[in-house]
Amino acid sequence: MRGGKIMIVGTVPGDSAINFLKINREVTIQTVFRYANRYPVTIEAISSGRFDVKSMVTHIYDYRDVQQAFEESVNNKRDIIKGVIKISD
Repeated sequence: MRGGKIMIVGTVPGDSAINFLKINREVTIQTVFRYANRYPVTIEAISSGRFDVKSMVTHIYDYRDVQQAFEESVNNKRDIIKGVIKISD
C-alpha cells in the first residue's frame, strides 16, 4: 500500500531515530504541538456536553482490524470523518 499520513502527536525527550526505509512509501509525516494548559478547558467542554465528540466518530475498529482501518481511511475519505481503533473493551 502506498500513501497515507503519519501523525506524530507525542514525543519523548531526547533523540529518536526514524527508519525511513520502512516508511518510504509516499507517506506524509506531520507533527502536532499540543497545549497542555488547554486540557482542563477542553475536558470540561466535552464532559458538560457543549462539544459533542461522539458525533465526529463515524467508524470504530477493533485493534485486530487495524489494517482494515487504515485501508478504509485511505480509500474512503469521503465517508470517514473520524475512525477510532479500540485497544481494549
